[in-house]
Amino acid sequence: MTRRIAFLTKGETPFGRKLCTALAHLGYSIGFTCSKESSCDLQKAVESAGGSALALAVTDFDANTLSKAVVTTVEHFGRLDVLVFLTDPPSGASNMLLDLDEGDWDSCMNRGAKGFFLLAKYALPYLIDGETSHVIVFEPPRGGDAREPNATEGASDGALAAVLFGISEELASCGIKLTYRNHREIAEAESDPTTLLERILPVTPRE
Repeated sequence: MTRRIAFLTKGETPFGRKLCTALAHLGYSIGFTCSKESSCDLQKAVESAGGSALALAVTDFDANTLSKAVVTTVEHFGRLDVLVFLTDPPSGASNMLLDLDEGDWDSCMNRGAKGFFLLAKYALPYLIDGETSHVIVFEPPRGGDAREPNATEGASDGALAAVLFGISEELASCGIKLTYRNHREIAEAESDPTTLLERILPVTPRE
């Protein structure tokens, strides 16, 4: 039996760690981005959960870094079946025009809409040939359903939604499923996202 391969961003975040171990329990090998400091610890956690792991020290979501991370994952595991993108937590700004400067804007776009666009672009050639290829975008829980979005959160999420809308038909035409779950939808699965993933992804590795 051949394990399916997943690529996940922000593996070192609390929800990212839980997703990595949940994917391992469901029979996936995982390439994940994280800081260099946390790579070994998380890799061991994934392997303890029964999966194979490849830690990719990625701190800047630029074109060259993301392209290299995707290629390295495919070269290591032989293919790519699932792309999981976690959105960034907000920076804390409450007023977009008053509180954000150009650098803040570029940062939230790079790690949100632009980061996802680039990652999907570089993953597409490997996903397009898959039997069960899937792109998943998770907006992790951010401290309570009642809290109002702040400026960077609103800017990044709005731009990401536009990208998702723009590429949804293109992915479908390539036989790739696209799933989005916001923080309200996945809050109940924050402690253990295994059940959530079971509803989205195939569990039994294909032959």
